[in-house]
Amino acid sequence: MIVLGLDYSITSPAATILDSDGNFHFIGFRNTKKQHVKDSRITLIEYPEWQHEMERYQGVCNALYGAFSEWGMPTYAYIENYAYAGSGVVFNIAECTMA
Repeated sequence: MIVLGLDYSITSPAATILDSDGNFHFIGFRNTKKQHVKDSRITLIEYPEWQHEMERYQGVCNALYGAFSEWGMPTYAYIENYAYAGSGVVFNIAECTMA
């Protein structure tokens, strides 16, 4: 069984994978090449370049899918609720999750 936990924010989406061996892996995005990690369970992905919102959404989807496909398709996926306090951002997040 593989479990995916997903925080689908617009600026810094992230995911946690619980693989079939019971190990956790973290996948996050970085906006600068200065960020680095020393833990093999953490994967930082370069935030994709984009020119319009649909390109942004598709880039985030493709990057996350490519990163967690190493462990196989998840049996279960949990997505964090939207941050409704963010003014107007909830619509962008909703559009991003439909990409």
